[in-house]
Amino acid sequence: MKRILIALFVTLMAPLAAAQFPDRPITMIVPFPPGGVADTVARPIAEAMSRDLKQPVVIENRGGANGAIGSTAVAQASKDGYTLVWVTADTHAMNPHVYPKLAYQLRDFAPVGIAGYFPYALFVSPGFAASNVPEFVSLAKQQPGKITFGSWGVGGSAHVAMEMFKQQAGFDVLHVPFQGAAPAIQAVIGGHVNSMIVPLSVGVPHANGGRLKMLGLAAPRRLAAFSTSMVCKQ
Repeated sequence: MKRILIALFVTLMAPLAAAQFPDRPITMIVPFPPGGVADTVARPIAEAMSRDLKQPVVIENRGGANGAIGSTAVAQASKDGYTLVWVTADTHAMNPHVYPKLAYQLRDFAPVGIAGYFPYALFVSPGFAASNVPEFVSLAKQQPGKITFGSWGVGGSAHVAMEMFKQQAGFDVLHVPFQGAAPAIQAVIGGHVNSMIVPLSVGVPHANGGRLKMLGLAAPRRLAAFSTSMVCKQ
């Protein structure tokens, strides 16, 4: 998993007259806990929408089940355009393959717009012995199942990304799931978990502050802000 797609969806709705919409506050459900990549991107966009629409756009965090709880709430909401959901690859691309009894389907939503694509990177605790991707892989092969990695839940993109990396590079590390990206990152910062693959927008501020080490960027080519030695094409 090289990048995460974040988009804004609304439950399917009947056509509304432009002069009538919106005439009251809009709820934007972020189906993940506060502090994660979806939450941090959604908030400034909600502020901009509030200014442009002349109505409050209220963020409501409804985490759980890899975004399925919040997405279900929007799928079941009134079809009037006043309830939006912040969508990621986890909620609408991965969840249908993880949860056999998912209470929503893609056809329950209408897309509003794409916020962007977010490259992933491998981060480790500041005191972790590896300083680059080859060293990380070497250590993992020397200690199969001993090195840990965090994620925001089973079947989420952070989990799947590391599983793909493990399979391609031929090593084994132990998965430690959390209820959201923010607590998972804090566990890596504190050294309770060794590593995590996470979107750049979440990990880089901590790396810049010395609280994390960035070992590799999961992208086909380097970004201008990062060294070529950090690119991981696995």
